[in-house]
Amino acid sequence: MRPVIFRAVADDIISYIREHNFSAGAQLPAIKELCKTLKISRSTLLKALDILESCNFITRRHGLGVFVNNISSAPLAPSASLPAGENSKRISAIRTVGVLLPSTQSFKTSNFDNYGLEVFEGIERQLRQHDLGCLLRLIDIYDFKKDVESLRKQPIDGFIVAYNIPDEVINALMEFNVPIVCAGRECHIRGVGSVSIDILNGYIHLLRLLETENYKHIGFALNENFAYAEDFNSLRNLYNVMNAKLELVCYDRLSRLKHEISIKKLINKLITEDKLPEVFICDSDWTALRILHELTVHGIPVPEQVKIIGFIGMNIANQSSPGITSMEFEHGEIGTRSVDMLCRLSGRKSLTSSEKIPVNYVERETFKFLTNNQEE
Repeated sequence: MRPVIFRAVADDIISYIREHNFSAGAQLPAIKELCKTLKISRSTLLKALDILESCNFITRRHGLGVFVNNISSAPLAPSASLPAGENSKRISAIRTVGVLLPSTQSFKTSNFDNYGLEVFEGIERQLRQHDLGCLLRLIDIYDFKKDVESLRKQPIDGFIVAYNIPDEVINALMEFNVPIVCAGRECHIRGVGSVSIDILNGYIHLLRLLETENYKHIGFALNENFAYAEDFNSLRNLYNVMNAKLELVCYDRLSRLKHEISIKKLINKLITEDKLPEVFICDSDWTALRILHELTVHGIPVPEQVKIIGFIGMNIANQSSPGITSMEFEHGEIGTRSVDMLCRLSGRKSLTSSEKIPVNYVERETFKFLTNNQEE
């Protein structure tokens, strides 16, 4: 992990001390509790405490704990948090950006489709706009160490990684000591910027629309290991708003090769147990398309008996028959914003490290709201 991350954590600790009004001489919570509160590892916390102790902002007493000194004038700027003689070089202006996508073999198991290609096109356009060089590299996401190591020979000033690049790869890139932006999903790794879709608010928007139609059984078709599933718990707060059964119906794998099989199993199970929802809200248009196909195979009419709403807004939503109602957005905007964020992170002109792209409801045949005076 690069030194700038430890400095950022040290600044978070100072902010925590100030927010909780710890006075000089007060004892901080135990290491385990601090790690949980700040959502960092023990090793990272200890490195940050080393920085604060060398600056005389805290005192550690063996067997007793960590005690606060006078931090009323403690700086919050990362470079100022370092003790004298340890100031590291500021990251220079961006010249060449490394753009990392999963390898061709990985495409088969990570749902890389037109969505990913349009994001990359947005990155490419914005790099030209900023007159920046681009080093495109395909990474084997299952055996990435050799691929990452080969990048050390390249003059790369920052990385933009695709939404389906796993955290293990991003953690390895942290050692390059250059800014990193994840394009297409929210990244929770400290020090990494992200431009993602506003999934949660998209779901909330759909539920509020469904509330007006008085539906009693709504199913969220999400991959059980997919990041979207994290948002489902936040939606439980809407239980008290909607007079409807809101449940998570998961399929078991994200793999494109196994996607068809897992959706087939899901629909068979729901039909066998007589638990088909009135409305499916899906994690992607691919999932919506597979559900549409399986329902058709079983002779269940869409939208007359079961309605479907997709997500992400791929071309298939408009090309299928019937067309798939979906939540959509401008895919290329993720790419352009990612480049802009990378430039900001390099120049340290903004503390913003996370942005959300809003999604818009686009109505097609698999779901039409009665309140819009449209026949189903």
